[in-house]
Amino acid sequence: MLQTDLIAPVPELLRRHARERGAKFAYRDAHSQVTYAELLDHTGRIAGHLADNGVESGDTVAIMLPNSVQWVEACFGITRGGAIGVPISYDSSEPEIAYRLADANCKAVFTTAERADLFVKLQRDAPNLKTLIVADRGLSSAKALRYRDLIGKAASSAPRDPPLMHEPSYILYTSGTTGSREGRQAHCARDAVGRGRLLGTDYRPWRARHGAIAIAAVPFLCAQSFRALDTRYRCK
Repeated sequence: MLQTDLIAPVPELLRRHARERGAKFAYRDAHSQVTYAELLDHTGRIAGHLADNGVESGDTVAIMLPNSVQWVEACFGITRGGAIGVPISYDSSEPEIAYRLADANCKAVFTTAERADLFVKLQRDAPNLKTLIVADRGLSSAKALRYRDLIGKAASSAPRDPPLMHEPSYILYTSGTTGSREGRQAHCARDAVGRGRLLGTDYRPWRARHGAIAIAAVPFLCAQSFRALDTRYRCK
């Protein structure tokens, strides 16, 4: 049976769970954890700081972080900012990273300090990549915004919190095993509705600036993250 009360934009789901179970943990990894109330607060601040740093609605923002609380917060923060998330595997090679940054025309990237110098180098071929946000893993002298500072202080801009669910939300690239690397654009047509069911998507072609057809799809970890928002289907 379709539970229509679970179908809502991401900002509304975040507010709903913060209101109903704010003190409960939403996500945890080996190093950190976040409650539903903190998740609402952190993602709103991330969205606002992205806007403060020139990221507009519809701009693309890369995420190259290990699987972590920060990955999920960045993903939802990008969505609340009205931007399009571009997940990049943390184990990707330099050419793979460079291709995705340039092809998706990324304006900002979330990564770790130990990868910051690499992204400074890659900015030469990705001139629109202006904003580098680094989480605390490793060391770097690169000029970058600190993730912990963004979630620790209020932004000047409020999160845009798009009210609809049919705007493009993610670009996910294939590995290129059977051909050229491609990405597909997807939107959140509906959020997860029950155990084991991932959020619905509407696959549509996406063309990069240079005219090549890119492929787009919802990141698997993102889908799992959306599913976890419905605590009635989570393991206790």
